[in-house]
Amino acid sequence: MPAATAGGAHSVQLELRGEHPLYSNQILDFHVLPVIESLTETTLLPGDVLEIHGSGFTPGSEILIGTTGYSATLVDDNPPRLTFQLPDRERFPFAEGEHTLTVVNEDGGRSNSVTIEFDLKLIVPVRAWRVVPDLHVAPFHLRSSDWIRKIFNESPSVNEVWNKYGIEIAFDDRIDDAVLPFTLAYSFPPLKSDFNVSAVVKEKDEQGDFRHYQPDVINIYFVQEIAGFFLWGYATKQWIIFQDTKLHAPGTDALIMAHEIGHSLSLNHVCHDEEDSLFKRSCKSQDSLFLMHPHANKGNELTETEAIRARKNAEDLYRKSLGRS
Repeated sequence: MPAATAGGAHSVQLELRGEHPLYSNQILDFHVLPVIESLTETTLLPGDVLEIHGSGFTPGSEILIGTTGYSATLVDDNPPRLTFQLPDRERFPFAEGEHTLTVVNEDGGRSNSVTIEFDLKLIVPVRAWRVVPDLHVAPFHLRSSDWIRKIFNESPSVNEVWNKYGIEIAFDDRIDDAVLPFTLAYSFPPLKSDFNVSAVVKEKDEQGDFRHYQPDVINIYFVQEIAGFFLWGYATKQWIIFQDTKLHAPGTDALIMAHEIGHSLSLNHVCHDEEDSLFKRSCKSQDSLFLMHPHANKGNELTETEAIRARKNAEDLYRKSLGRS
């Protein structure tokens, strides 16, 4: 059989060559089975696009993960390959861990099975910095690094809020001082209207490395005071400013931090199931059980829409931390 014979069912008639060729009156049927040689990835996340390299594939080849079938696209290169995309996280039908993958052609021919592994974790890495001014300011007091660690590691903790929605906050226990200009360290928002917070936070050293910023994580900066607003925190997708205050009720620090992380995961303020991102109206008191309530932090509830959006943005961060697009 020629090496380049396509996969699937074939028929052949035997011929005995010579001075007087003889032909068999029998037609023989045979099948070329698909063969999996390699995969682009063996550890997969929901939504990943997988390429399967091998031989014997057909335009109607189907991918079997366990007993669940998926249509695939045949890319007729040399050698040929199959591609298919896994369902996204909200529709993902498989448990975390190892599963078998097989290719099945239209004629029923089955390939060898290979093992793949699904990684369903949603890990959001965070890094904390104590912001100190670049010149002496008296009085200037920030609480200890141990207090910051308690927000993330002791009950009630940030993870107790986010775990119920399938998100793990991975706190880096290393806490460094970020020496930043007085206008940021002592009072946020900065007193100067032309102060570019992002540019200062992402300042680089002579070697081109960030001084006090880590890419692909949520960076949290603890400042002495957030002035001008009745705020305990302020967040963007890149960083969070958190006020170091002893006025919070016990256990409130973790809820406020979880709320600000929600902003970094693209959640706006919410009153029940209605967004109120710009404080355009007052929320009702019974809405205070929602994590993204704009004026109170008494609860840790998210709406279904919020939870889906948070998981999507958490997945983007997790992929970046793994070096995956």
